[in-house]
Amino acid sequence: MRTDHNIIDSIIEGYETLASTVKGDSDSSMEEHPGFKRMIHLLDKDHEEMRSWMKLGTIKTNKSGIFWRYITSIDPHSMSRAQLVHNTKKLSALTEEHTKLKKAHEALQGAYAAQANELRIARTQNEDFYTQLCQKISECGALKRQLIQKK
Repeated sequence: MRTDHNIIDSIIEGYETLASTVKGDSDSSMEEHPGFKRMIHLLDKDHEEMRSWMKLGTIKTNKSGIFWRYITSIDPHSMSRAQLVHNTKKLSALTEEHTKLKKAHEALQGAYAAQANELRIARTQNEDFYTQLCQKISECGALKRQLIQKK
């Protein structure tokens, strides 16, 4: 490769799993690799840090490329079956989580409404108590003044 294309063969630490094209267990570990996640993130955002050198098309139009099935910013009508299956799995997990969280959210809303009602009642009682206290203080002051005047 060096003599034909002046390409220097070297290892980039941390990206060795990205060079693997073996199917199976390495796919899942590759998907979890921070470097791979960063590359997919940059592809989805059309970021300038991620450029490809291809004769025809781009990474987003090359359906046989390694990244194609992981890119999520592609129109669903042009996605491959593998991409649709992958996205459906992610969405079904989100749907299940949403269902669980929705039940918890409704329970918390009920508890919040009960607490808000208790707070409203306590505030009303507090205002009534404060009004009565102010009246008693005024009454005590008036009685004190009457006592002082009688002496």
